[in-house]
Amino acid sequence: MRFFAAFHPRLTGTVLEGTADVHSAVCLHLHADDAESVDRFLIEHRIPTKVRGRRVYKPGGGGIDVPLHGFQADGIAFELTVLPLAFLPTGPLDANGASVAERADLRTVQALSDLR
Repeated sequence: MRFFAAFHPRLTGTVLEGTADVHSAVCLHLHADDAESVDRFLIEHRIPTKVRGRRVYKPGGGGIDVPLHGFQADGIAFELTVLPLAFLPTGPLDANGASVAERADLRTVQALSDLR
C-alpha cells in the first residue's frame, strides 16, 4: 500500500475480510481523477498488467466504468481498481449493491495486523 500511496490506496475484498486463501487476489482501490496517471505509474515501475473494465456504483445511484489492472508479484495476484477521487470518502457499493464495500487505509490495516 505504501508503494501506491500517491493514489490513496484502500484494501478491500477477502484479504481485508480475513477469508482469503492462496488463490485470492489482493484487491486495492486506487483513487485518481486521471486514470492514466495510474497507467503511467505502472509503466514507469515496469509492472505489466492486464487491464479490463469494471462497472462500479456510487451510493445514491449511478454507475461508471473504471479500469481494473491485474498482475502477479512474487506469486501473489493483485487487482487494482482505479476510482475517481469522488469515491475516496465512501467507496463504491459492494458486489451485492446493498451497502458500501468495506475498505481500509494503510493505518487501519496496520492496526488490524497488530491485533493478530
